[in-house]
Amino acid sequence: MSALETQVGQIFISDKRLSKSFVSLLSEKVPETNAEIYSLIELPVSGATAWNEYERLSKLIQTILRKNFRNENSNSFENSIAQINDELAKLAASGQTSWVGKISACLAVRQNSDLYVATSGKIHAFLLRDRQLSDIADSPAKPNPLKTFENFALGKVTKKDFLIFSTTQLFNYISIERFKDIISSASLAAACQTIAEIIKNLADDSIAFGTFILELGTSSEFGSEQIINFSPVRENTSLKRFGEVTSTGFIMAINGSKKIISKLRSINLRDVDLNNFRPANIRTRVSEKAKQLSEMKRIKELPRAKKFFLFSSIIFGIILIVNIFVAIHVHNKNTANQKYSLMLDDVQSKLNQSAFAYSDQSKALSLLADAKTELASIPDKGFKEQKDKLFSQIIELQNNIGGLKTIDPKELATYKEASFDKIRFNNSSLWLINSTGNSMIQYDLKNKTFGSIFSIPNSTQNASTSFEQNLYYSNKDGDLFLIDQTNKTNVQQAGRLASNTTGLVFYGSPPKAYALDKANNTISSVTVDAQAPATNYFKQSVNLSDAQDLAIDGSVYVLTKTSVLKFTSGLQKPFSASGLSFSDNSKILASKAWNYIYVLDSGNHKVIVYDKTGKLKAQYDSPKFNDLKDFAIDDSGKNAYILNNQTVYQISVP
Repeated sequence: MSALETQVGQIFISDKRLSKSFVSLLSEKVPETNAEIYSLIELPVSGATAWNEYERLSKLIQTILRKNFRNENSNSFENSIAQINDELAKLAASGQTSWVGKISACLAVRQNSDLYVATSGKIHAFLLRDRQLSDIADSPAKPNPLKTFENFALGKVTKKDFLIFSTTQLFNYISIERFKDIISSASLAAACQTIAEIIKNLADDSIAFGTFILELGTSSEFGSEQIINFSPVRENTSLKRFGEVTSTGFIMAINGSKKIISKLRSINLRDVDLNNFRPANIRTRVSEKAKQLSEMKRIKELPRAKKFFLFSSIIFGIILIVNIFVAIHVHNKNTANQKYSLMLDDVQSKLNQSAFAYSDQSKALSLLADAKTELASIPDKGFKEQKDKLFSQIIELQNNIGGLKTIDPKELATYKEASFDKIRFNNSSLWLINSTGNSMIQYDLKNKTFGSIFSIPNSTQNASTSFEQNLYYSNKDGDLFLIDQTNKTNVQQAGRLASNTTGLVFYGSPPKAYALDKANNTISSVTVDAQAPATNYFKQSVNLSDAQDLAIDGSVYVLTKTSVLKFTSGLQKPFSASGLSFSDNSKILASKAWNYIYVLDSGNHKVIVYDKTGKLKAQYDSPKFNDLKDFAIDDSGKNAYILNNQTVYQISVP
């Protein structure tokens, strides 16, 4: 039996000056193994240097493919794909990321009757057999930024098969049925010539196009020329056609409308309010003016032919004015859309970079935070679907980087007779507190029972805390109170914080109280049992406008909506806990006895754990976390107690 041979039809249309995308094609037989390798790569051109960068990238891919097939090895294609992915990942890690998430490529190798194909992005790979066109591309529906080529296909080819590898434009200009007719009814050379002419005539100069059409047969069936190239040159007919229109369409009107055009030149388009512009108003005003002119005796006396040309000029002027304003409006709209499209591309680029920076958690989370902020500034109108998709990718990457685990928390107890918004761990018990209704109830962790609910008169709580077997709270005036758990009363302390503070924490010996004083952009601090004015904790200016809570383990940690800030002795210290955004009413807990810092992100329904350097250690979520109120950590730092609506859950934490 004669050996299987391939006749290659190669169609390539590109203009480096005008094309909006870079296209690279390679077809080559490796002499050592007779393996035929094919490479088709397309990338959108994003800047002046992109073309050279993409050429280097294409050569890198082609070199790896060629090198692996110089020796006989059944795993050559798989090894090639793995090496290509590794090299591309190194490029991205070094900062060369303009191609990430944008590359469309087809890599194929035929060796005897075996065909290997790997695709990425939007690319066509088809097998035409007995007039049946089968898609053999294997690009995943959702690209993996860590693997450009995630998998590959392996199959058998035979005599009279056709293989088509093409950029996506092929079937924009030729229907599938017509394409099959062209291939089936003519020689490969004639078919490629016909397809090239169709593309040349229909596509504009900005379209770059690349296609391989491979015909399988025997050497006796093919001529000596087994690679057929078509790179048709486009004629620049657009200017010619425009010239014809201007010479025939405008010349008659210009002579009759010189005065109108001179008036148009004096219009300052920057002064036009396009939001209030209505083309109908212009038509109405000009029509009224035309009507007044038509009543003038001099115009009535004009010959009919001159009247016709006069009114034609006026109508032309109206149309010209309307078109100018419409063109300005469309231009402004297109400019805005282009701006937002570039912003979406930048967001996608940040997502891709964060995926490649996976090992550098802080950098990855920072990139995702920037992407999220940029995404929020893009309007929903016209971009909502893209925004939602990118936002989902951001959340998924944040969760993956932070090791999010979905858990089934242990339900401890539910108290249905009252609602609570605070929970505190104190002396082997949990205390559920309604801070506005002055009511409290104890839950004994050993006996797993509730005590009796009670109220403390005149004790509306601004904030509360647990410290050394005692419970304390502050009111809106800054007064501090100890809760006498035995007598169910309160005992006022000597110290007094600033008014309207939030987030109360005690620390030290003698104990000092700390609370957020957002009105004065500081942390209010006072010794609990001393009659002395509250002091400002900070020794530098800080911005607490979006601060939500604070915690202390010797250093002070301030939870904001976008990060956790660390301060020691009143000065801010380096701390890497940024990149995640936290919802309103989120909480933070820390202790000198614990190894970790804990955050309850109420709106995002999860518990987040950081180590003491700010590195994200773990994240936990659950379908049961649908109405998170507050949380507490026991003295060991191993158990978290989570108040969700009226139910208390327990989870184990690092």
